[in-house]
Amino acid sequence: MRATKSADQARVGNWLLHAMDRMQQALDAASTGQVVLFFAISLVITPLSVIAHELGHALAARHYGADVSEFVASGEGPSATGSVRGIRVRLGLGLGRDLRSREAQGWVRIDFSTLTPQQMIRVLCAGPAAQALYGALLLVAMVLALGSPVLIPIMFGLCGAGSIVEAVLNLTRDGHGRSDGAKIRAIRAGVLVPAPTTRPQQSPRAQTSVAPPRRRTP
Repeated sequence: MRATKSADQARVGNWLLHAMDRMQQALDAASTGQVVLFFAISLVITPLSVIAHELGHALAARHYGADVSEFVASGEGPSATGSVRGIRVRLGLGLGRDLRSREAQGWVRIDFSTLTPQQMIRVLCAGPAAQALYGALLLVAMVLALGSPVLIPIMFGLCGAGSIVEAVLNLTRDGHGRSDGAKIRAIRAGVLVPAPTTRPQQSPRAQTSVAPPRRRTP
C-alpha cells in the first residue's frame, strides 16, 4: 500500500514538472502582452481556490444553523476588509505570502457548539469539496481554451489540478493537526468536540477553518 501511494505521488509530481516545463517554454515563446495577460489572470484565479474552500465551509455551516463570525481568504499581504451580514470579511490576493509561510491561507470562524459531530464533519468536508469542484471547473475551462494562446490553457490546467490536489491533501494529510482531515479524524475519535467561537483565542494565526478544539476532560 505504501509503495503504491509513493508511486502515485511520483506520477503526480512528474506530471506537474512536465506541465511547468511546458509553461516555461510557452512563456519564452509568448509576446509581452500574452505574458502580462497570463499573470493578470493567474493573480485572480489562484486566490479564488482559497475563497472556494472557505466559502464551502461557511455555506455548509449556515445551512446547519451555525453562526459564522469571520471569513478570511488569502489574508497575508494587502487585503480588503469589510462586513457582510454581520460577518467580518477579509480578502486578498496573497501577494505578501512567503513560500515558507506556515500561516493558514484562509479560515472561517464558526460556532460549532450547536452542531452534532456528524454535522461538523459535513461542514469540514464541504471546504475541500468546493475547492475540488472549483479545480474541476478550471479543467473544463482549460479544454474550452485550447484554441487560445497556449499559455491560457496551461494556466487553467495547472491551477485546476493544483486545486484538486490541495483539496485531496487537505483531507488526507495531518497538517500538524490543523487540516480538515485531521479534525475529522479527531471528531470520529471523540477527541475534538464543539467549541464556541467566543472562547478567547491564543492567536488568529492558529486558525484555519474552525474554532480551536476543546478536548474532553476525564
